[in-house]
Amino acid sequence: MKVLQRALVVSLTRTIRGNPAEVRFGIEDGLPTECVANLFEINSVRLESLGRLVAVVKPHRWEEVKRALLFATGFEDWLDA
Repeated sequence: MKVLQRALVVSLTRTIRGNPAEVRFGIEDGLPTECVANLFEINSVRLESLGRLVAVVKPHRWEEVKRALLFATGFEDWLDA
């Protein structure tokens, strides 16, 4: 069985633009300050290049991530499908 060698990561930034491709996170999510995950900035990186874990998306937040991802990838018509 092959083991994945890469992971998808999303950039976190303190620059909050308020666009639908952003998901806000903050202290309640385990981060030191308010920021956004910018779903326009999805990258595939080698697992060996990853540093320490910064945060984990809590299950109740995944709907927000899904909406931002669909918007960022041009599938906003699927939002309520």
